[in-house]
Amino acid sequence: MTSVLTVAMLVYRKDIAIERRSKETLFTVLSFGLLATLVFALSFFIENDVSGAYAPGVIWTVVLFASTLGLQRLFESERENDCFGGLLLAPIDLKGVYVGKLLVQLTFSGLMEACTIPLVFLFFDLFPFMDAGRLWTLLLLLALGTLGFAIIGTLFAAMLLSTRLREVLLPIVVYPLVTPVLIAGVQGTRLLFAGTESVSHWITLIGAFDLIYLGIALAIFPKMLRA
Repeated sequence: MTSVLTVAMLVYRKDIAIERRSKETLFTVLSFGLLATLVFALSFFIENDVSGAYAPGVIWTVVLFASTLGLQRLFESERENDCFGGLLLAPIDLKGVYVGKLLVQLTFSGLMEACTIPLVFLFFDLFPFMDAGRLWTLLLLLALGTLGFAIIGTLFAAMLLSTRLREVLLPIVVYPLVTPVLIAGVQGTRLLFAGTESVSHWITLIGAFDLIYLGIALAIFPKMLRA
């Protein structure tokens, strides 16, 4: 049986090759992220000394909603022509399919954040609130939070693939489950903008969440596809 890592890289390269030709998902995610950032920037006319209080909510809201758009198209290529049937017949470890799709979602989310987070800093004049140490801590919070959302989202994107109104059901199911990540991310980001250097307890919470749910997702994903 083909190893998990080999299957994951095959799935990842296949999806990235498809996206290079169509650019549908990347364009959608980036467009929404940039437009949402612009809307927030035009909606909040606030003083520089209080912009740090609004920034955590803006950052995590943009990340959450833009990443959701990527999830809704994550398994689109497998849905067409019932390609999942072929995956079930192939002599592969289905965990690799999950890992490959997880990497694809992280790639799209990472590109979106790389474009939108600097704009949030620019529009809300957040650079005075950050030094090098707090900036790296913020990037770690975003990376762990994005991973946690992708772990849960990738699992349920596959689970709801054949469900009617899946675009509506996906956020309804996923958002409550990622609430610990959102709380920890927003609170940790708020402390960073308030000048606190140490947010290790929030980082630990998100990291524990990621590890627990990654183990659960890897365990149930193959059984879920064969159900």
